[in-house]
Amino acid sequence: LPGTSYYRLKQTDFGGLTATYYWVAVDVEFSIYPNPNSGDMFYVDVPAAYIGQNVEVSLYDIIGKRIYTASFNPASPVLTVRPAHPLPQGIYQVTLHSDAGPKTYRQKLVIQ
Repeated sequence: LPGTSYYRLKQTDFGGLTATYYWVAVDVEFSIYPNPNSGDMFYVDVPAAYIGQNVEVSLYDIIGKRIYTASFNPASPVLTVRPAHPLPQGIYQVTLHSDAGPKTYRQKLVIQ
C-alpha cells in the first residue's frame, strides 16, 4: 500500500537465541498489484502528484532489457497496464517516471 509502513525484524538462530531490532519506517511511493500475477495485466497505484501528468511505465527483464513501455496521462490514481503479449514467468522490474518530478520509482513484479 502506498504511504508509510513500519517493520521490525525478529531473528532466531538455530540455537534458539532471539534478537529483536528497532522499528523501521519504509515509504512506499507506488504499488503494483496483483503481485505476483499471471502476466496478462496488472495495476499501478501512482503518486498523487502524477495525476494529470505524462507518466511512463516500463518493464525490464532480469538482465535489464526493456521489454515494455507505455505512456499514460492518468485521470485517477490507478493505471491498468496490459502488455501486448502475456509476460513469461520470471521477475521483472517496473519503473514509473513522470515529467512532474525527477525521481524514477522502481518495484519488482513477479510473474508465475
